[in-house]
Amino acid sequence: MRRTGQAAAYPLETILPHRAPMILIDAVEEISEQEIRTRLTIRPSCPFFVAGKGIAAHVAIEWMAQSCAAFEGVNAADEQRPVKIGFLLGTRSFSAALPWFTEGTALDILARPVYRHAGMGQFDCAVHRREDGAELAKAQLTVYQPEDPLSLIDGQLSGRET
Repeated sequence: MRRTGQAAAYPLETILPHRAPMILIDAVEEISEQEIRTRLTIRPSCPFFVAGKGIAAHVAIEWMAQSCAAFEGVNAADEQRPVKIGFLLGTRSFSAALPWFTEGTALDILARPVYRHAGMGQFDCAVHRREDGAELAKAQLTVYQPEDPLSLIDGQLSGRET
């Protein structure tokens, strides 16, 4: 896996299954085998931005989920595998220190894998204000990345079991 300083080698469009405008994080800042740190600055052009307020704190769950996806996407890129769709199955112990992330706030999003096996994973995640390192939100996410996500989705759409 690539280390700090080489994170720019991973444009988000190549490591996330998302496309604009739903890529909500700005960039991968650092990555190691133990964690990924992504970054985001709150701007009026961000999805879910509300003038005069910013972005509601619960959107941090998706920033965390996209950071987990970026971690998996970097692994796929390093191993020359295609990036796959993943699913957020659950969120445990979400808390936020404030109701809104205000315009101009620069954030670091950390995701640390706790468990990864057979497509299932659990990540400890946190959002920190870049300026002073204050923790503004945290949660533990449970994610699933099936081997063949399209057949799983197709099975759900057609009403048959996979």
